[in-house]
Amino acid sequence: MSIDVQKQKEKNIKALILKALKLESELQNVEFKKSQGGCPKDIWEAISGFANKSGGIIVFGVRPDDRTVQGLSHGAMRLLMN
Repeated sequence: MSIDVQKQKEKNIKALILKALKLESELQNVEFKKSQGGCPKDIWEAISGFANKSGGIIVFGVRPDDRTVQGLSHGAMRLLMN
């Protein structure tokens, strides 16, 4: 994949996330997960739902109820990076 294509994909992902935050709502292809204290237990529902559709983006560190951004613990970051 060329660098230009990768940058465009990243730009599109950021735009979708910002759109969802501005609308204060999850979108059909964007879902927020709090993930403070580890990987959320309901993550598999989101993964399964996106797998049965055309895919999507799961944004960790954003509370689904009020869309506030929260930091991730070091342990959660390690889980996500592996």
